[in-house]
Formats: sequence, structure tokens, C-alpha cells
Amino acid sequence: MAATTDSPITTFSIGNYLGPLFRTTPTETPVVSLIGGTRSWYPIYSKEFTWQEQDNASASQPAIVEGADPTYTGRTRAETKNVVQIFQYGVNISYSQMSAVDQLASDAGHILGVQPVQNEVSHQLGLKLELAKTDLEYCVLRGTYQYPTDNNTGRKMRGMENAISTNEIDASTLVGNATFDFTGGASEDLWTDTAHGLATGDEVYFSAVGTGAAGFAITTRYWVIKVDADTYHLASSLDNALAGTAAEGTSDSAGTWTLRKAARNTKSLVNKLIRTMVTSGAKFRMPIFVCGAYNKQRLSDIYGYAPESRSVGGVNIQYLELDIIGMVGILFDRHMPAGKIFLLDLGLMRLRAMPIKGRGVLFFEPRADTGASEHWQLYGELGLEYGPEEWHGSIVGITTDEQAA
Repeated sequence: MAATTDSPITTFSIGNYLGPLFRTTPTETPVVSLIGGTRSWYPIYSKEFTWQEQDNASASQPAIVEGADPTYTGRTRAETKNVVQIFQYGVNISYSQMSAVDQLASDAGHILGVQPVQNEVSHQLGLKLELAKTDLEYCVLRGTYQYPTDNNTGRKMRGMENAISTNEIDASTLVGNATFDFTGGASEDLWTDTAHGLATGDEVYFSAVGTGAAGFAITTRYWVIKVDADTYHLASSLDNALAGTAAEGTSDSAGTWTLRKAARNTKSLVNKLIRTMVTSGAKFRMPIFVCGAYNKQRLSDIYGYAPESRSVGGVNIQYLELDIIGMVGILFDRHMPAGKIFLLDLGLMRLRAMPIKGRGVLFFEPRADTGASEHWQLYGELGLEYGPEEWHGSIVGITTDEQAA
């Protein structure tokens, strides 16, 4: 397929072609759908919203002396914050492109058939709505919190990856601090870590990086090509590692590059996560595993499916039977961070939105036209409320692909 990109919308940039139009970008938003979707939100009339948490003292056996006074105390509360993030997308369509629905692009390959886009404005706005929904899904899962002190920085909601801290099970192991020696070719460029203990095909990632080693990045997954006990190359995929095709850097490393080895998800890791969440007081009201493609398959292989499958919020959910908490849903989500599994309590999660007076929550509106073109925008302000983070959990540092034999 030829590359398609964002462009100003004119007859020269947005070509018309004949035949069916297939939309290749996935549009599903399963987690947002399960917590009600963009049509089910709870209003907030502030950029920032909060909720409270309060625990109680741990259970113990009192030993109170007869006739004594009680100990006079009260239990404090804690506050959690999040923000409604701005989602804003613009469309600018020339009058010519709005009208020339029968004019085909200069590289159109067929002269028979139907040109399916007869209303460019509604078509492009529909694409923006799809993008807003998938952006929202991404932010709910992976958003990093940012509350600006002035109007020079945008607000960013906190998603579940950055919310969960108490119940995080790290399956990875520390390899050590590595250095990269750039010599000008992938077959000569070497990472060095004395007695690293790695084998070809091991999946690794950097949990901290210094400077240099351009071409390599934190949290990106790599696969090892072992050279000897102290050195190795890194490949961009397991297949490349097995074929001996290394990823290329363009400069020596400097500072600390900390490497960790990922591990396969196992039943023991899942059991440990559940025990940890129980200790933290998790209620497991509507528990569901959320994971990427490989780890969805791994969980299925580990447990098999219970004989129940049902649709929730328009999303088909398979269920696993687990000790202690019983039936738990398992959900594949394309936007999950690599090498992580979440165990979320959907009963705690909901979207918060700030309605814009006279317009709504996620709405289209025309903008002032300039030149011979029409301007539109899609606008909304939404955020995530997720309750006590101690009632959610995650397994991190796990593999994203099969391991080498």
C-alpha cells in the first residue's frame, strides 16, 4: 500500500480513487467501551478533579487495662488528582476538494467503479472522531500526568500504567550496566557488560539510559545476539536476533545504560499479583486482565478458557477461572504498553468530562473560514477517575514474543 499521511486537504493532496475504501487503522477502544464509552461520562466543572481514600488500622488483639481511658485518635484521609485533558483536532478543506467529487487523482489506476467519498467534510471529520477515541484509549491506559502552572503547557491525564504503583510485580532481572562501542557497522558495534549471562534470543530492555548510543532507547524491546561472555549485539526482533541481524547505533554510549532481561509470564506471577492485591485490600468487583497480543495468548495457554463468554459494553470477553477471586475477564488491547499486563477493576473506573457550555462534551463545530476553504474542529475535555490505585495491579518486565529455543 502506498503511504498515506496527514496533509492540507486540496484536490492535489487528497486524491479521489474508484472502488471500495478499506479503513486499515484499527479503531476498537475496548477499555473505554467497557467503562461506558464517550457517551457515558460524569461531569466535572473544573480542569482538575479529585477523589479521596481512607484506610483503617490493621486488625490486632487489644490488651486494654480495666478502667483505662481510650486512646483518642482519628484516621486521616488522602487525596488523588487527575485532569480533564483537551482533545482537539482540526480539518481544513478547500472548496475545490469539497466539490470535485468526480475528479480522480492523476495516478488513479481504474476508470470504472464508484468514488465512495461524496462528502469530504463528513468523511474527514469521521476520521478525526475515530482518532480522538483511540487517543483517549491510549491515554486511559498509558497517559502521563501533567498539570501545568500556566497556559504554555497542555494538561495530560494520568493513565493506569502510571497510576499503579502498590501492586506492581516485576518479572524482569537486572543484567547490569552496559556500554556501547560504536565502530561504524552493525556487525562490529558491541554492547559490553562483563559476565552478562545472556543468550541469543533473550528479550531485554533498558530501564535507564545515559547519553549517546543514538539509535537505542529506554523501554524499547531488543533481542540479544550473544558474541561472548562479556559482549553482545542487540536486534530489533527475535527473528533478526536468530538471523544475526543487529540494530545499528550511531555513537558511543555515555553515562549509565541499565539493562534488564524480560521473563515469560507464568501462573506463579499471576498468583503472586493476586496475593499482593489481596494484601492491599483489593475488592475485585469487576476484575479484568488487559494485555497485548502475545500475553493474551500466554494467559490463554496458561489457564485455558472457562466455558463462558459474554459481551460487556459491546466487547466480547472471555473468562478465566482463578483461585481466590473466581471468574476474571481477559481482554486484548492494541494500546497496551509492551511487556505489561494490567489487572484492572472496571467497577472503579469512569470517564470524567467538562461540558463546554452550549456545545457539549465531544463535539464538532465550524471555525472561521479563511481563503477559499472551510474549517472545522473536534473538541472535548475528558479525564479518567480510577479509584484507589491499590485495587488495581500489573505485571511488568515480561516478554512480548516467543523465546528462542
